[in-house]
Amino acid sequence: MPALDIYVDGLTSETRIAYVEGGELVGLRIDRPQQHRRVGDVVLGRVRKVIGGINGAFLDIGNPEHGFLPFADKVKAPPVSEGDAVVVRVTRSAMAEKGARLALGNPTLGDGNVPPAVLVAGPDALDQELASLAHRQPARIVIDGADAWSTALAHVPASERDILVRHTGEEPLFDSCGIEAQIDAALSPVVLLPSGGQVHIRETPACVTIDVDSAAASDGRSRADTVRQINREAALTIARELRCRNLSGNIVIDFIASKNKKDGAALLDLLRSSAATDALPVEVKGWSRLGLVEVVRRRQAPSLGDQLCVPIALGDGLGQVKSPLTLGYAALRQAGVAGRKSPGRPVTVRCPPDVCEILHTNLSHDVRALEARLGSPLNLSADPAIPMDGLDVFTGA
Repeated sequence: MPALDIYVDGLTSETRIAYVEGGELVGLRIDRPQQHRRVGDVVLGRVRKVIGGINGAFLDIGNPEHGFLPFADKVKAPPVSEGDAVVVRVTRSAMAEKGARLALGNPTLGDGNVPPAVLVAGPDALDQELASLAHRQPARIVIDGADAWSTALAHVPASERDILVRHTGEEPLFDSCGIEAQIDAALSPVVLLPSGGQVHIRETPACVTIDVDSAAASDGRSRADTVRQINREAALTIARELRCRNLSGNIVIDFIASKNKKDGAALLDLLRSSAATDALPVEVKGWSRLGLVEVVRRRQAPSLGDQLCVPIALGDGLGQVKSPLTLGYAALRQAGVAGRKSPGRPVTVRCPPDVCEILHTNLSHDVRALEARLGSPLNLSADPAIPMDGLDVFTGA
């Protein structure tokens, strides 16, 4: 198994932690201050509805969606009532339209507070990562950003700092190591296979659907051999994409049909062995009566697409583009590069109006911090004519 390298992008208030094995991105963790209620937060919430049929209650914890508090099995009476102020701990992040999962916390922490309120903030992504080094044991941790570097030095004992590497290149770390390009690829619904086949991935509220297509694959071999090769490549690719995109829940895979039962059994074995390195449990259920492979991967956090993108209507259904917040952070990173290449010159960011609004509001602190580092102003220009996922960053007014 290739050695694990961890790359930390701490150039903005958004912290991105990439997990890379043999040069391939196998996972990405994103921590933004705009996120509502991270795992580990202790919150004073208000019970909005108790539902006996699902043995739980929904609480207002300050998120757009109410959090869900499951009750213990075989509870005789609900431990909370509608309207109660209850101290809870976030055990799983909100995902898509589903609220955060909660557990009861220490009730004494709620004294004198008004819900919803964060009583104890959970550790951020970098703190959690550094605290888990004894279990993960990466070959190295490469860090971009002064604050992130200081955090690493504070957490890692001097005797173990040989794994820490500070990035000092002119280009941002994720660009120079090819991670940024791999993130963009992981947001595409299509993955190309070496043989010419394709894997099509689509997330829906009910499940993740994956279709394997022979596409332009043709190398003179028999159809059976071609199908066998494409399906094997697809199984390896799917196992990696589940981790990289953090696809979870019910997953249905439509491999290219084969009449050979031994090939079908071998394909399941390959998928299981490839998924065995996943940090989350992956259960390959087997072939359904409809000839589909059913897989279940434990839900723990939103998928990469849910974190970075927003849905848009396309001709054949729903698609996705990077969200204004994602583009705002990208604009800041690009502006930092432009400013360092032309010291003292003002930097202009031309972007869609909703991205410009994000930079003026949610990311105003980042904008001021970048201006202070560069020693020059950052001009933000809203342009309705620019594509919704487009950015134009340059020096000069």
